[in-house]
Amino acid sequence: MLIPPKVLNVARCASRDASRYQLMGVYLERHGERLCSATTTDGKTLAHVRWIEELPEEFPEVEGVDPTGKACSHALIPLDQIKDIQKLAAKDPVQPILTNVAMCETPVGATVYFAGTDLDRRQRLDVKEIQGTFPDYSRALTVKNPLATVYVNPQLLIQALETIRDTVPGKRGEHVVKMEVWADSSKAIRLTEEKEVVQAIVLCMPFNLVKGQEPPAAPHATLSQEAPTPAAPARRAPRGSQAGSPPVPGQALSAGQKAAATRRRNLELAAAARGAA
Repeated sequence: MLIPPKVLNVARCASRDASRYQLMGVYLERHGERLCSATTTDGKTLAHVRWIEELPEEFPEVEGVDPTGKACSHALIPLDQIKDIQKLAAKDPVQPILTNVAMCETPVGATVYFAGTDLDRRQRLDVKEIQGTFPDYSRALTVKNPLATVYVNPQLLIQALETIRDTVPGKRGEHVVKMEVWADSSKAIRLTEEKEVVQAIVLCMPFNLVKGQEPPAAPHATLSQEAPTPAAPARRAPRGSQAGSPPVPGQALSAGQKAAATRRRNLELAAAARGAA
């Protein structure tokens, strides 16, 4: 099996509880001729990555490591070995295939062999596999008829969640954030956490809430943070103005004008996304 080192980052979702040793590792599995996966879980969170490997027959020979695999082979690799396995991959390879780590799918006893090379030197790492049964995760991945599909910029979502975590009192792991999604013209996601006398609100907009469509080429969103202030009464539009009319410089926007401006902005972003695709 040829493994792109980045897929092993699913280790972040593995358990750190020593009493659940069978979850303290990355479960590597071959599903077919070239379809492979890496899976971890701590019982609450599941991370699963699939990839189509490059041709293992083209990987340079390393003594004791044959990356050509058998259907349905698997291995449960302990967390404390993941970083060392990732380091086997060549950093500046002369061939793209050398960015992978090779795993021998015919273990010797409980030992699994991993290898990497940049052609100048060849490295092998012998790893003792976890002796345990990884749980059947297939049912958790079977999701039918979702209510909606949301395409997000992951970095922005991380930034939003970290903003709330770092502004609301509490220890790491104790925060509970409410997520609300609007399918109207704003297409916004609102993240809220209230604790003691602090309320943090982060709006991510416009996230793309679509059905039956492919995601845009580069989904973006703008991030703003609001203070927990009471809602202001709606203003009436000045005499002679209309909700959909352009704002007059120096004049406060009415609720209708704000809504119209939001709709125009969303239409512009949607048109830009379609043009980029």
